[in-house]
Amino acid sequence: MIPAPIPLAAPAHPLTDGVVTLRPQCAADAEAVAAGRDPERHRWREGMPAAYLREWEARQAGRRVPLVVADAATDEPAGLVELARKLHACTLLTCRIFPERRRQGLATRAVRLLSDWGRGDADLPCLQLEAAEADTAWLGVAEKNGFERLHTRRGLVRSRPQVLLVLGWIAERHR
Repeated sequence: MIPAPIPLAAPAHPLTDGVVTLRPQCAADAEAVAAGRDPERHRWREGMPAAYLREWEARQAGRRVPLVVADAATDEPAGLVELARKLHACTLLTCRIFPERRRQGLATRAVRLLSDWGRGDADLPCLQLEAAEADTAWLGVAEKNGFERLHTRRGLVRSRPQVLLVLGWIAERHR
């Protein structure tokens, strides 16, 4: 029997470096989050019944820590970042910066804040990122934050089969 994943809890306080702040999403963010959606990114959900999606979201309680990437000066949402506990010991880190806010180093900062918290206060033994081989921007973010290439796997990117690089930070290797 596969053990249930250990629940994740959100940081007790917003995480900030003075440029970006990672904080829970609030009702005031809804419009900005909806406007920042990249339709290509969510194609896999097309045709899925809304009831199934709501049930899936409910099952994720305690397995995900979704946060808004906000401008530290204005508190305006600039993207989303998330930790999601997998069935094994690793936790997947994802980040999406809204199209109009890309190429400003915000993803690198957001990943650094969340991965530093995960490695420290949350005491996560393993963090992973996944990237398409051609996604040089995301690979750069991962490498700037100390993630190493672990292996590849087949997966879907924008509804097309591709090879995904799995990058990780494993506590045992850094002791």
